[in-house]
Amino acid sequence: MKEDFIWSLERQAIFMRCARAYFYLRGQDDAIARQLSHLQSLEAWTGNMIRKSLAQALAQCASNGQMPSKEELQQIALKNMRESWMEYLNGAWKEQPETNTNIFELYYGNGKEYGTLRKLPQEATDNAKQQILEAMDTFHFSPFIKSISELDRSAWSFPSKKDTFRIGDVNVQEPPDFIYREKDGTMTTLFWTLGNEERAFLRIRQACHKIFAMEKYSLPANQVNVSTVFLNDGGRGRTFIVTEGDLNTARQQILKGAEAMLAKEKSSQAKDDYPPRPEDSCQNCNFKRLCLDN
Repeated sequence: MKEDFIWSLERQAIFMRCARAYFYLRGQDDAIARQLSHLQSLEAWTGNMIRKSLAQALAQCASNGQMPSKEELQQIALKNMRESWMEYLNGAWKEQPETNTNIFELYYGNGKEYGTLRKLPQEATDNAKQQILEAMDTFHFSPFIKSISELDRSAWSFPSKKDTFRIGDVNVQEPPDFIYREKDGTMTTLFWTLGNEERAFLRIRQACHKIFAMEKYSLPANQVNVSTVFLNDGGRGRTFIVTEGDLNTARQQILKGAEAMLAKEKSSQAKDDYPPRPEDSCQNCNFKRLCLDN
């Protein structure tokens, strides 16, 4: 396997959906393709703002022993939203798209005057803001979160979204949002959700979270739990059973997916060998500027 190759659910989904989109995803030496590969929809941005804000809140609690108040949580989220919005308005994404905000609906909002739209419809931004602040409220009042805050904070871990682990010869980038130690000594991974993630990859994601913690802490499978917090349902926490069979299935699917991607890359570097797959999703594709305009 190529040492710099990284498998992720997003990469796998793009490869399965459209070969041309995958071609552009790989084109990191092209400035426009590099920018487009890091576009995020307003919905994805909303989820990312929630994850970032909750990670900061938990890190604060780990540091001083106090969970932020409802008002403090909202201020954390509002600050993150303002800073992220300024990243777009200042055009920081043009030179450093990997670390700065660029939102799909803004980038394509002025037709072919790419990246020039300065604001979205008020209803759309109000809805995103409301979802983020409601998620902060749900987190604050969740009994499940309260129970976590009473556990050993020295064992809390906040994986970066860029953290990887190995499955065979493949680097995998699919970490959980948060990891903590239960009273019985087992480790639990957490994933925050508003319930809008693609369900097709749910079992693979859960397996990845378990394997990530197993590798990080050198633990057997029976010492790692996999949980999700449903922020759209009162902060309810649910632990999922991820069996050894589930882990093996996920490993096989990831290795098979990585092998197919690398085989395609090895067979050809020409754009015409990565045919587009025209369908309704083209209008929502990050790379439509390069694909549909040419």
